[in-house]
Amino acid sequence: MEEKTISIKRYLSFLIPLLLAMAIVISFSVAIARRHTEWKQVLSKKKALEKDVEKLQKKNLELHKLRDGLLYDPVQIEKEAREQLGYGRPEEVIYKGGDFDASDPATGEDTSNFPITEGRFRRVGLLGFFAAVIVLTAGFFGLTYWYENRRIRQ
Repeated sequence: MEEKTISIKRYLSFLIPLLLAMAIVISFSVAIARRHTEWKQVLSKKKALEKDVEKLQKKNLELHKLRDGLLYDPVQIEKEAREQLGYGRPEEVIYKGGDFDASDPATGEDTSNFPITEGRFRRVGLLGFFAAVIVLTAGFFGLTYWYENRRIRQ
């Protein structure tokens, strides 16, 4: 019986330090893994911020060129005055682009002459158009099938 207790004591004297060492190693591994994950996140944020800085530097350079052009280049000044302010030279007709509104401002009625935008076609849409094509195609196939069967029977 004493031999058993001695072997158990030897086993425990080996097992307890081993478990303590494993617990320490695992806790350090978890801490290192967390730090590594945080470090990777910081590096990815750093790369994203560096890309943003690079984009902003390019945009800043473009804006400086635009500013210099607006201050010193008469061609650029004229271009911006024409585009943004609608200025033109004397005896020059200016046409402004933008959203086309076919309604009459006084009555609010649609004054466009495009038949596709009138009546039922406006409500049907593209899906209805394709459905109509499929139905018509199936109808023509059915009609030809009926005609061929009638011709064969005679």
